[in-house]
Amino acid sequence: MHDHNKISQNSEETFDLRNRSASLGPIPIVIGVTGHRLLREADRPALMAAFSRILGQLRRDYPHTPFLVLSALAEGADRLAAWVALDFPGTQLGALLPLPPAEYLHDFAGDDSRAEFQNLLDAAATRIVVSQPQGDTALDLRQPEVRVRQYAKVGAAIVNNCHILAAFWDGLEGEPGGTADVVGYKLLGIPPHLFCRTLLEPMETGPVAHIATPRQSRPATEATVAPGVVRWFFPDKAGKRDNPNPPLGRQNNWDVLHNIERCNQDILALRRDDPAAITNSLASLAASPPPEALSPDLQELAQRFAEADALANRHQRKTIFAFKALLVLGLLFVGEMQLEKSTVVAGFGDALFMVVFVLAFGIYWLAKHGGWQQRFLDYRGLSEGLRVQFFWRAAGLDQCVADHYMRRQCGELDWIRQAIRGVTAGSPPPLPASGPWLAWVKTAWIDGQYRYFAGTPENGQEGSAKREARRFARINKFAVPLAVAGSILTLLSKMGHAMHISLPGWLGQSCQLLGPLLLALAVAIKAYAETMAYKENSRRYEKMAFLFAQGRQAATELLLQDEQDQCRRVLLEIGKEALAENGDWLLQHRARPLKMPHRE
Repeated sequence: MHDHNKISQNSEETFDLRNRSASLGPIPIVIGVTGHRLLREADRPALMAAFSRILGQLRRDYPHTPFLVLSALAEGADRLAAWVALDFPGTQLGALLPLPPAEYLHDFAGDDSRAEFQNLLDAAATRIVVSQPQGDTALDLRQPEVRVRQYAKVGAAIVNNCHILAAFWDGLEGEPGGTADVVGYKLLGIPPHLFCRTLLEPMETGPVAHIATPRQSRPATEATVAPGVVRWFFPDKAGKRDNPNPPLGRQNNWDVLHNIERCNQDILALRRDDPAAITNSLASLAASPPPEALSPDLQELAQRFAEADALANRHQRKTIFAFKALLVLGLLFVGEMQLEKSTVVAGFGDALFMVVFVLAFGIYWLAKHGGWQQRFLDYRGLSEGLRVQFFWRAAGLDQCVADHYMRRQCGELDWIRQAIRGVTAGSPPPLPASGPWLAWVKTAWIDGQYRYFAGTPENGQEGSAKREARRFARINKFAVPLAVAGSILTLLSKMGHAMHISLPGWLGQSCQLLGPLLLALAVAIKAYAETMAYKENSRRYEKMAFLFAQGRQAATELLLQDEQDQCRRVLLEIGKEALAENGDWLLQHRARPLKMPHRE
């Protein structure tokens, strides 16, 4: 058992070094902790071993992902889990407290308990106190109803920020805001009075690792379930939390964690193979330097953005190559079918078909097996979410992008929101931003995004909206003449055959071979434009240019009037709109998957 009067060497210095192992990526799986305060001393070894087994299983399943254990550091189960976390490789402890530490100490019995709390707080990688209503004084916080409210809020905050909840629980109902309620928050959703959401937004739920934990005051579960037995609970359709094997929700929960693990693996590979790409993406975040050095949490957000953006760029290049290659090979399929009709190159068509098929299948398999398109879209969604999170935080906005991003696009995209939640789970609330910081956010983000979408005509720089429109027009310029020429040649060939008119040999062969080829080429070019969504992107980017133009004007006027709170509201609304547009962009491109060319 730990000596709680001092931090062991394996708890502070050593665990920091282990957590920064080169084999671990940057995005953590967050494990929240809730549990009873009054534990039986004889049960502690079994309970610690149970939590260690849970971490061990997660480490085997997700070997490249760090862990963050969120605990309120109350007496009993919270601290027991905290000591295990400090000693587990690749794991950090996050302290999420219901009250300021000096006030929280009044809830602990005796000097030894207070010393243990202080030692764990010192060892925690992050320290956050949940929000308190303005005007609450230390005297107010000592009112029983206020403390109950704060404990309920910290339970909701732990649930909201964790991917998995570890519950040291006897399975019985308890007091309001207690362990049973917190388990319910994770399985059924956080009540509206503790977490704001619209009526149309789905409840965010997740898995609970229930560790059987008798209480000193009510050890009735000892006869039926041994202390330390772990059972997994998942959200189910009926909203019941007493079914250990419900049919719904389990696979999606694990898919989120598997995608976070995949992202960490890709980031580690990128750091090893192409660190310059991360540097370039980092430079693209803001064209102008901030007024002061970035705080550690802003530095981390900037680095996470750069890594996600560089990964998106890498897989975008692969995806575009696959699109173009499959379109060319599809044209060759058409050419092979036309060659079969010609007696001049009889026998060559089968050989061409085999070569084209092998190449097409190889490229298609690499793209599908490697998830090039999915990775490109997912990492672009992640990077854009982190961009908004970075600038919100720089502006002093205490908002998490995960609470506003793709909340209605459940399923495969859930992991993006949960990854952002993992990155921000250990971040303390930002300090109010001063005027220079707000001005920098306006310049670096709003002005920068406006230039990206609208361009700077005075400098001859084209915006993305006009660039996408120009690409679409250029494709139409080529596709229409090809379609007309192909239609004419095909029509001549068909009319000659129907009217029994014998065309000259070279003309007949040309009409028969080139007509369908030109039509196929026109269709392929249009299909490429459709897949790349040039027309839709142009319209979407025009809308974004208008949005940032409006925000640019409003923020400039408010900064001149020194209306900093109003300026922050403008930045918040712009961020929400940008997140909504990016979510729609993701869904639009996910509806255009890679396809294998085939003979019809």
